[in-house]
Amino acid sequence: MVPYVPRQEGEAIGSSILQLVVTDRDTPHNGPPFTFHIASGNEDRRFHVDQGGLLSISAPLKKKIKPQHLLKIQVTDSGHPPLSSICVVKINVTEQSKYPPSVMPLEVFITTTGDTFSNRVIGKLHASDQDLHDILNYKLISESPGLSRFSVDLVDGKIWADEDLKPGLYSLNVSVSDGKFSVWAGVKVHVWKPTQQALDAGLTLQLAGLSPEEFLGDHWRGLQRSLSTALGITRQDLHLVSLQQQPNSLVLEVLLLWRPHGGNVEPLPTNRLAGIIADIEDSLGLSVLKVHHNGCLGTECPRRGCRNSVQMRGERLSHYATARAGFITPQHTWESVCPCNESAVSFDGNGYLKYLYQTEAEENQNFRLSLRIKTFQQQGVVMSTNATNWGSLKVL
Repeated sequence: MVPYVPRQEGEAIGSSILQLVVTDRDTPHNGPPFTFHIASGNEDRRFHVDQGGLLSISAPLKKKIKPQHLLKIQVTDSGHPPLSSICVVKINVTEQSKYPPSVMPLEVFITTTGDTFSNRVIGKLHASDQDLHDILNYKLISESPGLSRFSVDLVDGKIWADEDLKPGLYSLNVSVSDGKFSVWAGVKVHVWKPTQQALDAGLTLQLAGLSPEEFLGDHWRGLQRSLSTALGITRQDLHLVSLQQQPNSLVLEVLLLWRPHGGNVEPLPTNRLAGIIADIEDSLGLSVLKVHHNGCLGTECPRRGCRNSVQMRGERLSHYATARAGFITPQHTWESVCPCNESAVSFDGNGYLKYLYQTEAEENQNFRLSLRIKTFQQQGVVMSTNATNWGSLKVL
């Protein structure tokens, strides 16, 4: 395959075009050092290749004089006798850029559970250029705090978190260049680790008929505005903490929290939700299937003596994005937490504890029971289940 490289008229002498990479099965005995030279196609001496294999411009390029250059570059090893190979490089000369690139700012929201968050892509800058043949390059100019936690891919604009991200706000400046013009884009990265108390103060809306990208691009800001207005809170204080799609369906679950002025989470005034949800469905064209929260709405009430609680799964992260915003969040579930009497119970050699858990068949909820056991015998049965279901035992 012949490498195709577009270059602009007027690029500075000495500008890099291509870095050649050589592999040799005779390495290390009869391989490097390698020697490079342009065997043909460089009669007007507009190009130069150094002994490191870097091809660069040595004279101005003019499209009207020669719109295309076909270079044959020979590389020779240090064997006895020396062996050579030819690489063909096609260079198309394009007109000088007339328009600067255009790039959108980006805001990324990351919810963590305390696990290490590093070595992963957190977002991508979206840039375009009216000059059809321009190739855009991306470069990280600055970051605050200046801890070198991020990097930006030169070619595709993907933003990487190289080091572990602690909760806080990170601000980046990224340049986008077409070889002549450069523009800057701001990137804000919000990292937050909610407490269990904060999670339990939120609510989950289960929406039908939406993909995550469609929700973020077309409905999230409208939902944020309508719901905050109806509840009498500031729009910017209503935060999306978890976004997940049920497997093999267009059912979306959105966990929302209220953080006044970015501080501590406050419980949402859920006593007003019943009438608000219907209005939001009508005004935004959304279909709300269920609402989950640590309270009671219709049939979604915890059993007596129990409460609803959010369980985050930090090992499973969802990443959804639009051109301007990205959300990286753990998946979550609402579970009933039912504390038992904390007094101790003792058993003799023939005693046992039987726990009967009753639930509606369609609820299909996970059930967990935590016990502290002090043993006096070397052997004994800790748990048994009937044959109609399955269970797991975790010993700490």
